[in-house]
Amino acid sequence: MTMTMTMTMTMTMTSPLKAAQPRAEQALRRLLTLIRTSQSIDDFTPGRLEAVMERPVQRWSETYGFLERLTSQWTYVFVVRNEDRPQVEFSFRERPGSYPPMTDICQLNYDAFAGELEAMGYRRESHYDSPPQAPHGQPQLRHGGLLYERFHRPSSSPGLRIKVYPRGEGVADSPSRVCVKTVWVG
Repeated sequence: MTMTMTMTMTMTMTSPLKAAQPRAEQALRRLLTLIRTSQSIDDFTPGRLEAVMERPVQRWSETYGFLERLTSQWTYVFVVRNEDRPQVEFSFRERPGSYPPMTDICQLNYDAFAGELEAMGYRRESHYDSPPQAPHGQPQLRHGGLLYERFHRPSSSPGLRIKVYPRGEGVADSPSRVCVKTVWVG
């Protein structure tokens, strides 16, 4: 069993579900607050995480975080790993074995989230998969689908490095708009 699966199972079994469940938008906005008010990854302490995210934090040796159920299909996970290179993972996760649409948790969509990061002074760098083959006689496409975008501040100090991974709101074959699926901060 992988460390992530063990942590997820432990958090699932030990984290109480609150009657007033947070909305996904609120969780993303609180993550933006953490990013806005942090100079480095060292600022993502358990105490600060509890204060800003307003959730009790579970601790395991060099790792801490929590998960919270949003709907019957969706949970969000917030984990800080302080192993070789500290990093933060914020991720919306669907119930295992399902692929539900993100409609219920996409109140703050990808473009709005990315726009907030840009307003904080972060520059966006897009990373794409391989382009699909163009039909015979048509010009080759420049790039394929968006895999993730990296955000960084142009400064002399390292600061935070952020990767944001998208997913379409609708079912796999018919996304209607793009949502935030996972955010990595390092």
